[in-house]
Amino acid sequence: MLIYRTRILVFKIFIQWELLKDDLCGLGDTGGAAEWTRTLFAPQPGFKPMDIYPGYSADFMDQKHLAVVGGSWALHPRIAGRKSFLNWWQKKYLWPWVTFRLVRDIE
Repeated sequence: MLIYRTRILVFKIFIQWELLKDDLCGLGDTGGAAEWTRTLFAPQPGFKPMDIYPGYSADFMDQKHLAVVGGSWALHPRIAGRKSFLNWWQKKYLWPWVTFRLVRDIE
């Protein structure tokens, strides 16, 4: 069932949620999502589209999509835990189900 709120499509299942309690380090949920990178989604050396689904990746290697690395709880269980899973996403898409990592030099 779908519900419309302020012109944004929301899945009913995601409306009912609650925050997780902090763990011993004072952090809440820190996992379960793929990592969105600044790397453009582009073919790697030796890339060849699969015969059964040739457009899945190749069509999105267009200099507009960014690489998303790792599995997520929103994926099929067979690939949800794969750290090597590579996918794509575009900045303006809603509901990307990704996270990001902030990194800085300590010097």
